[in-house]
Amino acid sequence: KHLHKTTTTLQHNTIQKKTTMDHSTTSSSTYANAIAFNNQGALHLSHGRFLNAAKSFHSALDTIKASMDEPCKQEEEEPLQNYKKASFEWSEDPTPRLKLDVMDEQDDTFVFRRALVITPSDNVHDNEHVSESAAILYNLALAYHLYGMESKSRFLPTALRFYELAFGLYHSGEGDIHDLFDLALLNNLGQIHHLVLDFTKSEQCFIHLNQELQQSIVMDKRDYMGFLLNTTLQAPSAAPCA
Repeated sequence: KHLHKTTTTLQHNTIQKKTTMDHSTTSSSTYANAIAFNNQGALHLSHGRFLNAAKSFHSALDTIKASMDEPCKQEEEEPLQNYKKASFEWSEDPTPRLKLDVMDEQDDTFVFRRALVITPSDNVHDNEHVSESAAILYNLALAYHLYGMESKSRFLPTALRFYELAFGLYHSGEGDIHDLFDLALLNNLGQIHHLVLDFTKSEQCFIHLNQELQQSIVMDKRDYMGFLLNTTLQAPSAAPCA
């Protein structure tokens, strides 16, 4: 389901407060700051402020990298099941707010436009943060993707690189983000490849997307129809010789 503006704003404010509450070590505080930067970026993105969003996501990425370099908090061990894992929700879609068509006007392809809002883990013994890092990389890619489409600029290759990093990181470990995460990555990777005329890679992404769509995943009808449409895309026929 789409998150309404009020829900997204409340979540953002809650996460911001956690950067200063109940964090007695530098490591946990740095992690909380990374999550706050991410959620700030998601809020910017939902309002169509794509460059501001990218700046916040870059800060989130730098900060979560710093948290992974710091030692974990040392205290009496607690059972792992007592810790709350990070959780992820989709932000508000900027499309209705900006009165944009759900399809890209350049080539009638569907772009999944929602960022991930993160509720942080409270496990200060874990500083790997694979899922959080993959989510931030995806969000950063999405900000560049949407800005690149809006401004017809050079940022689409940058978006592609961050999507690929997010995909690789997420599948390198035991990441657990959201049922739609793979679909969003495959769809947006394929859409950029199609836009820059790399139809072989685009087709590969959309074949995998179609396979994922066969799974029983609950999603918004508009998202499903957009994903499904992209799986039918084909490379344009070569123009006849003069």
